[in-house]
Amino acid sequence: MTLQRGSGVSLYAQVKQELLSRIDGQHWLPGQMIPTEQQLSLEFGVSRNTIRQAVGDLVNAGLVVRYAGRGTFVVATKITDATFRAGQLLEQRYGFSAHAQVLEVAEFPAGSPKIPVSLDVPPDMKMLKVRRLVSMEVEPFVLTSTCLVIRRDTTVGDDDLARYVLPALSSKHGAGPLVRTERTFEAVMAQPDEMELLGMTEPLPLLLVRSIGRTSSGQRVTTTNSLFRGDRYRYSTTSENEQIIGP
Repeated sequence: MTLQRGSGVSLYAQVKQELLSRIDGQHWLPGQMIPTEQQLSLEFGVSRNTIRQAVGDLVNAGLVVRYAGRGTFVVATKITDATFRAGQLLEQRYGFSAHAQVLEVAEFPAGSPKIPVSLDVPPDMKMLKVRRLVSMEVEPFVLTSTCLVIRRDTTVGDDDLARYVLPALSSKHGAGPLVRTERTFEAVMAQPDEMELLGMTEPLPLLLVRSIGRTSSGQRVTTTNSLFRGDRYRYSTTSENEQIIGP
């Protein structure tokens, strides 16, 4: 690109607009390293200070991220999880290209010491434990471990395990519909095995979401621990209150 000198638009603004166009037009793809300040300086025929200012604005806008000693990379678009979004399938919650890889499946009868104290499993039920890695297209963004109460005589198929938002399976397979979900949110550091599964090259914080689902009788029938990549995930919620209290 040739900058228009003397046009009344600063060189910095022209460079910034061109960099934005390259990101928006996917000339640079999410996760891709952009050229260095020196390379961009030579390409545009401007000082490195001008390039640094333009790239700095993109960093502040959350469009690129700088890693010391590695370079500057385009940030992937964050996946928004809205709890009010209808549907029991992964693609309905996160988007059409969401899919899961089942890493582990195990069943435990009522009374087993493997059942967490946070679950209520009556004698005619059993606990199903499922560990999954959920990806958007080819990029993983959440690692989940779910325990759910289902009928003792039922078998959950591979297709259900791969496609459903897992707490929904407790309703589908006998524990009754969920009417209440309790969630806690906490930032934790990624462990080496979690980093490998989630495709992380830097030990960045993860968002740990702990969930407990209850039926209308108060029975606790699902628990889930979800580890979301903080650089790939955004949680959205809406509340309607007659009076807002607090900051």
